Amino acid sequence: MANPVDTVVLITGASSGIGWNCANFLSEKGYKVSGTTRNPQKFADQTQPFTMVAMDVEQDASVQQAVNEVLNHEERIDILVNNAGVAVMGPLEDTSIEQARKVYETNVLGIQRTIMAVLPTMRYHGGGTIINVSSIAGQFGLPYRSIYSASKAAVGKLIESIHYELAPLNIKVVLVEPGDVKTAINDHRAVAEGSSSKGVYEKAFQHVAKGINEDVSHGISPVVVSQCIEKIIRNPNPRIRYIVSPLIPKLAVILNHLLPSWAFQWIIRKNAGI
Repeated sequence: MANPVDTVVLITGASSGIGWNCANFLSEKGYKVSGTTRNPQKFADQTQPFTMVAMDVEQDASVQQAVNEVLNHEERIDILVNNAGVAVMGPLEDTSIEQARKVYETNVLGIQRTIMAVLPTMRYHGGGTIINVSSIAGQFGLPYRSIYSASKAAVGKLIESIHYELAPLNIKVVLVEPGDVKTAINDHRAVAEGSSSKGVYEKAFQHVAKGINEDVSHGISPVVVSQCIEKIIRNPNPRIRYIVSPLIPKLAVILNHLLPSWAFQWIIRKNAGI
């Protein structure tokens, strides 16, 4: 990889959490960073070491306009970090189609939009790297996180597929799957809007929701994810998948592959209080 000062990075979802930390971290390392947010005016009076650009990953025109804005200033995009995402938890029965569509629109189609928008410039300049921040939740289905897990599983297969398609073009495609990261996601995670008959899921759901919030509050620092992303950028031959997680979630991924399905399902049910 070229010297950081000559490397242009575009990070989606840079207004908070992992995206905000990554944008600052890479900027401090000398990379030319542009971060995206749906509401750049919120940052007009703030000073950050990177450029903030308006982008709504749910809108084709907004994505293309943001990419064009970066290209007008920098003439190229060497690294795309797809970080924008939303989450919803709750019983599937209580999750509206509108809520589910919002998750898929952002988490899956948002990634497709940004990748499609940067591919022409990466092809023209002979290569690039596309890093997609997903979640360890895409490795297996989790109770009361069905739509979120499904969206992240879809991202995994999308990335695996285009990894092969883009390799001949010298465009590297990588999936980063964090476990619990200590961010403000607990304050922004949507909850299913419905109310199931007689609250049949309420006890188990509240148990799971409490566990999710506690796990996040004791999660790894977003700096660890940012460090992983920079190592990928610097690696001429990165792996297709990187799991960045505390020990327990990482162990769960291993056990999912090693244990009989009934045994792993017992662990998930036990942990969820089901």
